Amino acid sequence: MLGVRPDALAPCAAGAPGSLAARLELVEDLGDRVDLRFVVGDTAVVARLGGGAAPAPGPAGLRLDLARAHLFEPGSHGARLSA
Repeated sequence: MLGVRPDALAPCAAGAPGSLAARLELVEDLGDRVDLRFVVGDTAVVARLGGGAAPAPGPAGLRLDLARAHLFEPGSHGARLSA
C-alpha cells in the first residue's frame, strides 16, 4: 500500500509529463493553506498547498513527490516497509 501526505502532492497542467490525470473538484481556502480535492480515476485525493493562489477546478495533472511517499504492508495494520 502506498501512503502519501497531502503536502507531497502538487497540481500541474493537465497532461504534463510524469503527472497523474486528475480532475480538480474543490478548492478550500483555509487561510494559511489551501486544500485541493482531486479525483484520480475513482479515487478522491487531497493535495495541500501553502496559502495563496490556487488553480481553478477542472482537468488537471497531479504530481507525487516519491521521495516523500511511504510503503506499507497490505491490511488495516500494515507495518511501514523500509528501503
